[in-house]
Amino acid sequence: MAGELLASEEGVVQTAGPDVGSHVSGARLVRNSAINGIAITGGMVVTILLTPYMLDRLGSVSFGIWALAITLTATAGYLSLTDLGLQQASVRFMADARRGRDPAQLTGIFSTTVAIFLVVSVVVAGLMVALAPAIASIFSVQGAVRHAAIVTFAIVGAQIVFDLPGLAYRAVLESAQRYGAIRVIELVRAILFAGLVVGVLSIGRGVVAIASCSAASAAAALSAYVVVVRTSEAAARLRPSSIQRHVLRELLGFSRSLFLLRILSVSYRQMDKLIVGAILSVSAVATYEVANRVQAAMFLLLGIGGSALLPAATLSRVDKPRMRDLFLRATSYSVALFLPVSIAVLVYARLVVVGWVGAQQAGATGAVRLFALWVALGTFDAAGTTMLVAVGRLRPVVALSVVWVASNLVLSLILVHVWGITGVVAATVITYAPLLVAYTTLCLDEFRISLGDWARRVLIPNLPGPAVQVVLSLATLHEVERLPPLAGAALGGGIGTAVSLGLFFFIGLRRPERRYVREVLTRASGRPPTEVVSSRR
Repeated sequence: MAGELLASEEGVVQTAGPDVGSHVSGARLVRNSAINGIAITGGMVVTILLTPYMLDRLGSVSFGIWALAITLTATAGYLSLTDLGLQQASVRFMADARRGRDPAQLTGIFSTTVAIFLVVSVVVAGLMVALAPAIASIFSVQGAVRHAAIVTFAIVGAQIVFDLPGLAYRAVLESAQRYGAIRVIELVRAILFAGLVVGVLSIGRGVVAIASCSAASAAAALSAYVVVVRTSEAAARLRPSSIQRHVLRELLGFSRSLFLLRILSVSYRQMDKLIVGAILSVSAVATYEVANRVQAAMFLLLGIGGSALLPAATLSRVDKPRMRDLFLRATSYSVALFLPVSIAVLVYARLVVVGWVGAQQAGATGAVRLFALWVALGTFDAAGTTMLVAVGRLRPVVALSVVWVASNLVLSLILVHVWGITGVVAATVITYAPLLVAYTTLCLDEFRISLGDWARRVLIPNLPGPAVQVVLSLATLHEVERLPPLAGAALGGGIGTAVSLGLFFFIGLRRPERRYVREVLTRASGRPPTEVVSSRR
């Protein structure tokens, strides 16, 4: 093993070296990931239940307009670029301020970030309202729905005045690893939005009303973030005197590469939808969005651990042995947990689509399968790329991402004319395979891990479970398809995932590692450990 971890009597995983043990532990990572998982799953369930209702009440054209409007949000769309990478940079620097016990530095970082976000959000909101007619024209929205589309795009674009400042307050909580508060706020926001949408659609309102519901839920989330931070974080106060140029320079110096990554991330997440809308039709966007939401749900699950991993890796980045072990464990467990889910979606894609939104959207099945394959590949590098960001190795990540997004765009524009919606997703998978190899090579070099160690700790333990799952799922597919679609997908996928996880734990992991996992889970649950465990293997 690259480094030796020792469990202290307090249950915090520590290592010799810098004083970071009190901040980072396996148990804390598990607790944070569990909190994230519960809330993210709750929000995902809300979206899953809401989608077929919206499709039925709006119709494919209006739902397609809403799907395009989402690309303008500051939470997941193109307007997320307006944070300039400062949100993640603020998390990193505020985590450093906490480690150094410097409340004045934290105040300066927070005040500077909030001030920049307030100015940017007001300016951008005005621009989006003015550009809404042009956006409708880009997607050839004409006729009776044009006015509704323009108003929808304007409202969603102006929503940035709530979303962007909210990111500054969220950064405070992320730097303190207070994921419980974050996830409660986000889950309540999702439930509030869903409730408002059901209400307005039930009385016959359309896509403009849904945009208003989105803005209202964003305003509520901002209010909640402000209240939580002001009542629990004494140093997180907006003080004009703490807004300093040198703080902004430091933030921007780190955020430049993060901003480039954000541009690339938003581009590849939204460009397929835009290609489908511009080259095919607005109604085709509705079919694509069905597959895209399945993919988004899988990536949300995959990102559960990553959101807790960034501040933890930032706190541990000066300790190389800890970082090596954190990378190997995080990658191995990520693959073990989420690869079986990807396999289940790939095998039962048609049951998922038909059971969820009906047979009329069965054309999304091929895209769902390809998205599941993409997520399966992503399980191998999700932890590594997060940790590369934490240690500041952004230039190679940016360079690789530029090549991938460019090649993905070119191939998507070619394949959309050949296979339609499925073609743009196929381009993503085809171009991602070499990127995965490059990312893995970069991580092994950064954390000084040999290919043999990576294979022993990550690949080999994760071979038996998925292999058995694939064989079992294909052997029972005919029987599962006789059940109601969602029930069959849930039963077949649940059994296959459980089998895969069981084989990983009891066969893939060696006995010391199994004992370590038990101890970490025991501490995460709040119970005292039964013994002090060394994870040396």
